[in-house]
Amino acid sequence: MAYENHQNGDFKPYLIKSSDRGKTWTNISGNLPERGGVYAIAEDHADSKLLFAGTEFGLYFTKIGGEKWIKLNIGLPTIMVRDLAIHKGMDDLVIGTFGRSIYVLDDYSPLRNATNELLTKDSHIFPIKPALSYIPQNRGGDLGSSHFTASNPPVGAQITFNLKDALSTKRAERQRRERAAIARGENPPYPTPEELRAEAEEEAPAIIVSIADSTGKVIRHLDAPPTRGVHRITWDLRAQGPALAPAAPAAGAGGGGRGGRGGAGGGGGAAAVAPPVEEEGGGRGFGGGPLVVPGKYTVTLAKRVEGVVTPFAGSQSVEVTSEAYSTQQDRVTMAEFQEKLSKIQKALTATTATATDAGTRLSAIRRAIDSTPSLSPKVREECVKLEKQLAEINLALNGDRVWRSHNEGVPASISDHVNAAASPTRGTTGRPTKTALEQYQIASDELAAEIPKLRKLVETDIRGLEKHLDSAGAPYTPGRLPDWKK
Repeated sequence: MAYENHQNGDFKPYLIKSSDRGKTWTNISGNLPERGGVYAIAEDHADSKLLFAGTEFGLYFTKIGGEKWIKLNIGLPTIMVRDLAIHKGMDDLVIGTFGRSIYVLDDYSPLRNATNELLTKDSHIFPIKPALSYIPQNRGGDLGSSHFTASNPPVGAQITFNLKDALSTKRAERQRRERAAIARGENPPYPTPEELRAEAEEEAPAIIVSIADSTGKVIRHLDAPPTRGVHRITWDLRAQGPALAPAAPAAGAGGGGRGGRGGAGGGGGAAAVAPPVEEEGGGRGFGGGPLVVPGKYTVTLAKRVEGVVTPFAGSQSVEVTSEAYSTQQDRVTMAEFQEKLSKIQKALTATTATATDAGTRLSAIRRAIDSTPSLSPKVREECVKLEKQLAEINLALNGDRVWRSHNEGVPASISDHVNAAASPTRGTTGRPTKTALEQYQIASDELAAEIPKLRKLVETDIRGLEKHLDSAGAPYTPGRLPDWKK
């Protein structure tokens, strides 16, 4: 039972328990904040020792019947929690706050396994419920400001894990030592140039969540918060996408590592539960690719500190299930086709980027030729010739942009064929259509014809022009490294 006495100037937490129908009562407030009243309590329907307490300053839970409470940082503001309710069918905790709306902690069942033994390990992945693989419907539209809706839980497998210790940066460690020295009444030494440089160049530490299929092949990497405590991220049941991963930030830019919206653990050994993080992409969580084939997958954790990846012990399996509208063979066939699409998308991206870089180099080479009177006019003519060849390659890759700008129809380019092959696969879990297969084959054949042309232009023809520039002492152009001798 929870009660409070703030109207009489008493702000202590009062939380008591009776196991003999009220004859005797035991205080179970434990280490709850001394100046924060308790307004609500909820008991897990499966484990009577798992309790939740709504206090003046947030939500707490205990796994040992109230001897020790741990704050749940689940995205809640520091606000009074006035009411708690448990949805038994989904193991969800509904949290009513004072003036700051209602929150839902989806599937708190991992907390049933949050024993002291598990929380003292370097890391631990809690059991993962089976995840249904499907394509959610986006109804769109606007029903007006008076129609209230809230976001649904993210689609995918919820991965809940605990980290015993946070991953700290060199800068954070130095600042910790400085604070300790000041607390002792000492003057901390000023960091050396080498220390400051090492801090600025350090890659931010990260927790890497890896997903492997039944053969042991890792198909996806996700980033997770590197802070201590219990965290949760959501794998969207997709493989790694074809996009390039974003650049990792340097640790020196801030005091801690990067991560999602995960919260840090509270003081005094308190763990934290991060709010669900909806992954929207691949490459460390960004740019997710196609849906994986239903089956069993394995989740593991690793830490990356100063660029070195060290796996944590232990793993957890997750079963991906499918809706009944497509067969397992349908999903396998679609996954194989989407893997081919991913490869051609990567190849097309690389080819287009190389062509763009070649155009930049040729433009600079022509200007360098104009700035070097000693070069023969034939060198400039050769440069213009290569620029025209490159324009033809770009025409095949991306179509006639000039003619298109006049609102005229143009023949389909390789990029158009790839998009036409990929578009029908985005809204279905069935087999790829005949049109998609045909468009892929056209794009594959045409791309195979253009890449050798571009490779010869870049690796042979442009380098030949650059040799003329070097011998004539022409100004610098991108891609030319001078042969300097002392």
